[in-house]
Amino acid sequence: MKIKFLIVIISSLLIFSTCQAQWDYGFDFSKAGSAGLQFLKIGIGAKECALGEASLALSKGVNSIFWNPAGVAYVEKRAATFSYSGWLLNMEHSACGAAINLGKFGVMGVSVIYLGVPEFEETTVLQQAGTGRMVSANDLALGLAYARRFTDKLSMGAQVRYVKEQLDQDSFSNVLMDIGAIYETGFRHLRIAVAAQHFGPDIKMLRDTFRMPLLFKLGLADDIFHTDNNRLTLVVDLIHPTDNTERMSFGLEYGFFDWVFLRSGYRLNSDLGEWSFGGGLQQSLIGVEGSVDYSYTDFGEILGSVNRISVSFNF
Repeated sequence: MKIKFLIVIISSLLIFSTCQAQWDYGFDFSKAGSAGLQFLKIGIGAKECALGEASLALSKGVNSIFWNPAGVAYVEKRAATFSYSGWLLNMEHSACGAAINLGKFGVMGVSVIYLGVPEFEETTVLQQAGTGRMVSANDLALGLAYARRFTDKLSMGAQVRYVKEQLDQDSFSNVLMDIGAIYETGFRHLRIAVAAQHFGPDIKMLRDTFRMPLLFKLGLADDIFHTDNNRLTLVVDLIHPTDNTERMSFGLEYGFFDWVFLRSGYRLNSDLGEWSFGGGLQQSLIGVEGSVDYSYTDFGEILGSVNRISVSFNF
């Protein structure tokens, strides 16, 4: 088991260093704005976002399809999740996912992400007050994931995504891949996770070529204390985006009887939306385990706040 764990860690480090060298364009600045399809980096799921998006080693189940596909391996039978948020500047961001356990063949899952932009009036150099023609824009991602628990401690997963961005009469599409792993160390309740998201070729948008918003992540989660009735979990994520500076996310989750949850998180080295908090309820009824989660993130006086709500079912 230790050998398998070392193989996973060494492979992850090799992938990280190789891809970092491959995707490092030699910029000496933050590289912000050098990648397209930025909607893929918007957090999905009220639970994970309430924790400051530090969810790599904690998120298990169908909603982990948006963070670390290895977590999908923990779906026991069937599961579904729905998430909605009124995103910045009156945009609407929604997502849904579903997964089914195929026994010894692993777990299969599907995901959908949609970002809708309100229609706005077209402007030109000669008609800066508006032409009277309305313009629309939206983003869409469709994913197919597979995950498997190789032992009681190690799970791995991957997801292939078709992504499309529509801007008025122009559209751009690509095919991307996510990979990840979760390892339960057996020491206390410590879990270690690694993931790489949005692998894919560059795309040409109008006259410019953009690379993908590639992310490399390392996550840790451990229970500060754990009793039959109470649990307090600390989660930490280290994130290396190839189109921005590195950052860290921290989160705390308190669970009472695994029924009521309180959460708070902080994103270090983030320009906006540093603090977040939220909570959730989880209960079983007639063989269906359901949960409702909420999160709040403040993005400042100009952009306002973001409220997210998620509903999940295991049946």
